[in-house]
Amino acid sequence: MKEALDKELSTAYASVENLQIIRVDLPKSYEDSIVATQVELQKTNMRKFEQTAELIRQNISVIISEAEQKIKVTNATGIAEAFRITQFAKVNYLVINYRLEILIKLYKLKLKYIKLSKMIFN
Repeated sequence: MKEALDKELSTAYASVENLQIIRVDLPKSYEDSIVATQVELQKTNMRKFEQTAELIRQNISVIISEAEQKIKVTNATGIAEAFRITQFAKVNYLVINYRLEILIKLYKLKLKYIKLSKMIFN
C-alpha cells in the first residue's frame, strides 16, 4: 500500500517516508463477520486447551494409580519379609532349645555314668 501511494505521489515530486493507518471503517456486516470468526477461533482454542487439560488430568490419575500400586506392592513385600524373618527366628529358637535339651540330657547321663563308675570302681 505504501509503495502504491509513493508511486502515485512521485508524479507530484513527493514521496512517502512512513505510513500509519489510524482508522479503517469497514461495513458492519464485514466487521461482524470478522468478530464472529475470532470468536469461533477462540472457542476452538478453548476446546483444545480443555482437551489438553483433560489429558493431563488423566495422565496424573494414571501416575497416581501406578504409585499407589507400587506402594501396595512394597508394603506387601515388607510384610512378607517381616513374616519370613519372624518365622526363621522362631524356628531357630526352637532348634536351639531342642539342642540345649539334648545337651542337658546328655550331660545328666554323663553325670550318672560318672557316679556309677565311681560306685563300681570304688
